[in-house]
Amino acid sequence: MKNFTTGKMVMAYPAHIDIIQNPQLSDFVYKSIKRYLNCEWGDPETIQNEKNWDAYQWNNGEIRATYQCHDPEYTIEILTVADHSYTIISNPNHHE
Repeated sequence: MKNFTTGKMVMAYPAHIDIIQNPQLSDFVYKSIKRYLNCEWGDPETIQNEKNWDAYQWNNGEIRATYQCHDPEYTIEILTVADHSYTIISNPNHHE
C-alpha cells in the first residue's frame, strides 16, 4: 500500500446520514477509502489523477477522487486538502 498524509479524516454529515439510512453503503465507503489510500483515485480516471500524482509525490497539494456505487446508486467524493491536514468524505450530490 502506498502512503501519503491524509491528516484527520472526517465525513460530511449528509453522507453520514446516508450510511445510517442505508447500511449497504458502509462497505462501499470503506472499500473506496482503501482504494483512495492505495492511490486508486476514482471512477473514471480523469485529468485530476495527474494532479493527484503530483500532490502525492510532493505530499503537498489537493488530492480528490470520486467513487461510484451502482447498487444502490451512490457517489462519494474524497478530498484531501492542499496542506494534507484533513480529508473529507462527502456525497457531491449534496450541497454541504
